[in-house]
Amino acid sequence: MNTKLKRIIAAVIFLLVSAAIVIFALEKVSKGKIDGFSSKATALIKAKYGIDSEISGLDVSLFPPRIFVKKVLFSHSGNELAVIEKCSLENIEEMLFQEEKKLDVKCAETMIHADRVLKSPIPDKRAESGDKKNEKAARPDISIRFTTDTEFVFGTITQNFTTDLTISRSGGKALFKEPGKDKGGTAEIMFSLKEKNASVRFDGMDLKKLREIIKNKTSFDISQGKISAFSEISAENGKIFTKNDVSVEDITFFQPLIDSQPFALPLFRFKGDVTFDKNEKSAGTKEAVLSIGGINATLSAYYSKNSKEFSIKTESAKLNKLETLIHDEAFEGYLFGGTLELLAEYSQEGGEQPVFSVVGNLVEPKQLSERMDYLKLPFEYIWTNEDGSTRKIFVG
Repeated sequence: MNTKLKRIIAAVIFLLVSAAIVIFALEKVSKGKIDGFSSKATALIKAKYGIDSEISGLDVSLFPPRIFVKKVLFSHSGNELAVIEKCSLENIEEMLFQEEKKLDVKCAETMIHADRVLKSPIPDKRAESGDKKNEKAARPDISIRFTTDTEFVFGTITQNFTTDLTISRSGGKALFKEPGKDKGGTAEIMFSLKEKNASVRFDGMDLKKLREIIKNKTSFDISQGKISAFSEISAENGKIFTKNDVSVEDITFFQPLIDSQPFALPLFRFKGDVTFDKNEKSAGTKEAVLSIGGINATLSAYYSKNSKEFSIKTESAKLNKLETLIHDEAFEGYLFGGTLELLAEYSQEGGEQPVFSVVGNLVEPKQLSERMDYLKLPFEYIWTNEDGSTRKIFVG
């Protein structure tokens, strides 16, 4: 072999070995720096939110630039809150060298104990000094995109989503999609940290998957229903203002204070503003529009720890639609004409007895079926007492 060629080959081998040593050293240094950064991050999360975090399986490569984390565990008081597995941080070179700072984080699986997260206390955020605020404002904005298959656990109920979250210092966007190309529902959240506002949109989300958390928070047991909704949310001086338009199709729910049997409605709609006061721990709405099984009404309500009140008013509700709300078998087969005007009011102050009143007015009522023709002739009516004894009454 030619001596010059041997020298060239030796030089190439030397360069490759040197490059490998340099890359290995750089990766070790980089891994050390990243380990130090992750330690600071876990300490910051612990100090700010009281949540313990643990990172395992950290791997760093420079060509191509990539960081891989096998598992991230979040816990509070020994209770596991969330687990994120098989995560890779990509497009690192863009974040380091491009003017527009972006980072893609892709994780194979994420599991969140949503019921535990909601119960975990989070310390109040401390007020920042003016210097720190100005310092943050001067920093370049960095956006992070996080994608994963997410499993939310609510007690015994599990809900799966594909999650796509983009967040920066100014705000962000989160998209959750149920499995299934055609039937899967979606939820989209857009928020601005600077303006303190957000918008939430649901499109065909299945409520029965959230049955347990809805029941625990509202005492309504919803076994079926698909929700489509849009809500604008803003915050100011301890108050949260929401503008809502919510529709639920084919809803089946149970509330023992309303009826002993479940309700099945083709459509329920709520449109109105709701205000939450965090200081007074209260919520209220005025003249919101309700549509219950095709019966339209207006709702005003207020709730706090020491005061509860609501009023529902219907105008020109068609009587033939009442069958969707009344389950008594005695009404089966009836066909009514005419309309109903109704005002129902409820109020309770402190520990006092509640006050409930119902005022109604029938306008041109008619019985269009033959179910009540027996009233045209004398008949016997049998009354059954609570003790089981009966009494026969002649009506004529």
